[in-house]
Amino acid sequence: MDISLDFPAENKLENISKTKISADGSFELTGNIKELNVYQLTIPNLKKAIPLSLLPGDQISLQTNADEFALNPNASGTEWCETLNKFAQFTAPQPGLSPEESFQKLTNFVTSEMLAKPENPFNVVLLYYLIPSADNIKVLEEVVTAYEFNYPSTIPALRFRKTLNMVRPQFALKTLEGKEFDIATLKGKVVLVDFWASWCGPCRKENPNIVAMYKKYKSKGFEIVSISLDEDYKKWEEAIAADGLVWPNHISDLGGWNSYVIGEFGISSIPYTMVLDRNGLLLAQGLRGPELEETIKKALDEK
Repeated sequence: MDISLDFPAENKLENISKTKISADGSFELTGNIKELNVYQLTIPNLKKAIPLSLLPGDQISLQTNADEFALNPNASGTEWCETLNKFAQFTAPQPGLSPEESFQKLTNFVTSEMLAKPENPFNVVLLYYLIPSADNIKVLEEVVTAYEFNYPSTIPALRFRKTLNMVRPQFALKTLEGKEFDIATLKGKVVLVDFWASWCGPCRKENPNIVAMYKKYKSKGFEIVSISLDEDYKKWEEAIAADGLVWPNHISDLGGWNSYVIGEFGISSIPYTMVLDRNGLLLAQGLRGPELEETIKKALDEK
């Protein structure tokens, strides 16, 4: 029976090392680990896998069997192995608990473990189970600080920063006047971030509704940031004037679908919206119509 150490990359597994499990159940794998990341130890025949957060130089051992391979790896050799062992227990079926209760138990473990050890390498695995929401902003801030200090410029550090930016969005874009935009200046307001373009028919059709909301709620502390996926400055400017988009916050890098915001915020189509609360944290995304207005109204009513 084979056992394989792989690196999950771009929806495929890149093999790092593979060997046969001997008759007595023992095996040894060696491979080149370039930097901290999520790796996967797999027994393909059994379709069972253990997630590992390997660093260069890590040496770990497992004391388990085929039946409990993924549920009780009993790993040792590094400090993060302790977290792996606990994590495996939480991902195992929980007798007497509903799926919702089991998931809640797992997410509670994830947040408490990350807060207790922000620099823990195994947090790269736990990130997949962390709900990116305003409730977890402190967790993300702590881990981002720790990872950017301990593992600077690594893929996991960048991944944590990107997740934080999803919850507390920042936009490295320029205004119509060519000035750098700082969303921090809008703190204290409920903000609608509207992704659009002059060439986007559905966007232009939706603009009257956006204008109406702006006029209706502006005096209550509502603001809009319009992010354009235009490539032509003149057409962008003309569409703003033609549609009466009177708010001041119009930003773009004129990159069209090559704009960095596409990958940063996972945008696949426009119009696309994000609603930020008065602290600049993400409340909702992808809303339109009555659901969008109701979310904004509710946020404005909360002090």
